[in-house]
Amino acid sequence: MLNQIFIRIQEASHQHEEEAVAVGLKEWRQIPGHVNRVQCGQAPDVYPVPILRIVDNINFLTLNHAICHRWLRGLGITQTPLHVLLLLRRIEDARIISTASTSDPIVFSVSPSSHLGITEWSHELHKRAMAIPAVLVVIPLGILFILSGFIVNLLQAVFFILVRPLSKGMYRRINKVIAELLWLQLIWLIDWWAAIKVEVHADSETFRLLGKEHALLICNHRSDIDWLIGWVLAQRSGCLGSALAIMKKEAKYLPIIGWSMWFSDYVFLERSWVKDERTLKSGFRRLEDFPMPFWLALFVEGTRFTQTKLAAAQEYAASRGLPVPRNVLIPRTKGFVTAVGHMRSFVPAIYDCTLAVPKNRPSPTLLRIFRGQTSVVKVQIKRHLMQELPETGEGTAQWCKDVFVTKDALLERYVAKGTFSDLKLQHIGRPKKSLVVVLSWTCLLVYVIVKLFQWSTLLSSWEGIVFSATFLVLVTVLMQILIQSSKSERSTTQVKLQSQDPMKESLIKKQTG
Repeated sequence: MLNQIFIRIQEASHQHEEEAVAVGLKEWRQIPGHVNRVQCGQAPDVYPVPILRIVDNINFLTLNHAICHRWLRGLGITQTPLHVLLLLRRIEDARIISTASTSDPIVFSVSPSSHLGITEWSHELHKRAMAIPAVLVVIPLGILFILSGFIVNLLQAVFFILVRPLSKGMYRRINKVIAELLWLQLIWLIDWWAAIKVEVHADSETFRLLGKEHALLICNHRSDIDWLIGWVLAQRSGCLGSALAIMKKEAKYLPIIGWSMWFSDYVFLERSWVKDERTLKSGFRRLEDFPMPFWLALFVEGTRFTQTKLAAAQEYAASRGLPVPRNVLIPRTKGFVTAVGHMRSFVPAIYDCTLAVPKNRPSPTLLRIFRGQTSVVKVQIKRHLMQELPETGEGTAQWCKDVFVTKDALLERYVAKGTFSDLKLQHIGRPKKSLVVVLSWTCLLVYVIVKLFQWSTLLSSWEGIVFSATFLVLVTVLMQILIQSSKSERSTTQVKLQSQDPMKESLIKKQTG
């Protein structure tokens, strides 16, 4: 029998969240409201109440499938046999959780099937219960975002044609205001809808200068919404409309959001250095006369972090005699060296940003945000003076690699000890500006739609009904494209990390041999 239980449960419902941490079995049974819900082998009577089962002869716990899978994905666990999982994963001296096979990328199995603690029909019921809120939320939010986005794109196009040829500086100032009318809706999703907590660690001088100077940002690419976290920081610093990034070329073709990025001087790459070198140099030259403080974000890892990519990075590092990463990928330095070489004269600082998600919480995704599921993202910001970087390209590349070795050590300490940063935790608040913008857009669009139905016979004819249905399908498709484009590739192969414990490695080999 386990001596201690350690569970963190993140419920799907925005209104309902339950957590239980490190309590003894006796104390767990005494928690009000939980006694009758801990029933071995019985299907649940209530949703979305977390389902817990204690199995004394196997020493593991089973949870509601969907919750358990999201939680384990947040821990970065991929396809792993149960006996290996129990050897590898411990939190505060408590064995952790397994779950039954599902269609999710992570598959765990345990025999006999009676030990699963939850039946197949209840799993399907929960999946359906999870799907309904997502549809009900995504469609109305999608209508708001797409209609307002088309208006924003139209305004951007008008000013691009009429104002930019006369005054590029004036166009950029106008575009900053217009673009924020769109970006603030996504900030609202983070701040008010999903209530995601962003914790910023920085020294006082760095925090004071945020938004008051040009800066090149280099970040680890940890989650699907790192770009949104960057926008949150930019909005708090007063430079949301002038927060730029170097992105894949495909992004500019995304309806609404990609078009707005193109109008806002984002730099788009094709992942062919012959072409991208010219694109980068041209993009950096365009920023020389930018009339207000801007941030240019560069994800030098080149792609989002997954376990499969980590395995490839570890193999590459080991073969070249480089430090083997455990929490970051090896940076691709060509773009960074080019950026420093061309921006050194007019960009005074580099912001070294490290992002992390608590290991016992699911990683935030755009779909989770739409569902109103909260999360925590930790950010450390270190400011480096551009003039202090090496003058040579080789030296600049090595400086970047050293920064990522330091990031990896910071994240490894966080995973091992739960301590993220020694820098001061800064208060960034939750401004109401995004809330005002969303309410204003909602009132405007509702008024226009109501008047449209009053003045027309849109729903009184087959043509009108077909048009309305087509529009809803279009909204659904566009939102699905947006959600899918934000996802990182899901790793489905087991990653073998270097073990720090030879005895643990030996045990794993015996169990799997």
